Amino acid sequence: GYVLASELRAAGVDMTFAPVLDIDYGRSAVIGNRSLGLDRHEVERNARALMSGLRLAGMANCGKHFPGHGWAEADSHVACPTDNRSAAEIRRDLSIYRGLALELESIMTAHVAYQCFDGEVATYSPRLLKTILREELGFSGLIFSDDLSMKGACGDEPPLVRAQKALAAGCDMVLHCNHPEEADEILAGLEWSRTPAFDERLARLLPDEAESVLSMEALRAEPRWQRAEQLLADIDGY
Repeated sequence: GYVLASELRAAGVDMTFAPVLDIDYGRSAVIGNRSLGLDRHEVERNARALMSGLRLAGMANCGKHFPGHGWAEADSHVACPTDNRSAAEIRRDLSIYRGLALELESIMTAHVAYQCFDGEVATYSPRLLKTILREELGFSGLIFSDDLSMKGACGDEPPLVRAQKALAAGCDMVLHCNHPEEADEILAGLEWSRTPAFDERLARLLPDEAESVLSMEALRAEPRWQRAEQLLADIDGY
């Protein structure tokens, strides 16, 4: 976490969408070794360590993909995954977010349709985002949608409708990472009012400007970075 964040900050980037909080069930076509563990306890423990490293370099975090993308098989970049498990099983996955609710500055939604939650894609589900994430789990940070240009988010609806639905469901920010003409369509038609709650959530993501940011050259000479690099080099397969 420290190496990731310190090198990004040296390159002028002050935010990254990490950690992945999805459990590796050996099923997903897109999560795989992006996961931090094979069960919720392992994922939560490793995520907390990674987040500590991010903070050492002055970077906020973003847990993803709420409520859990590890079971659904399809790759949400190219299809709409479905999760047919029971509500109890889904809630066991999202208990990771309960454990980390006070430590996460932001969360990203999953483009997965959960049959036990009305078959809705999480990005468009007020029940998941407003009722469970906000009210039950007490999460007070910023909610990002996953990329609305992905197939898992698209359906047959135009880009503006997708953005409106995500914001209405409880997202604070919507990502649209491909097809610039669609992003232009969203910006031209979207009506959105900034609120004090949004400003407060956004402020948690901003880096501390008083903290010094090392150049890449200075970073490579820093003992803490060197120790972290050596630890990574000692890990098989790194």
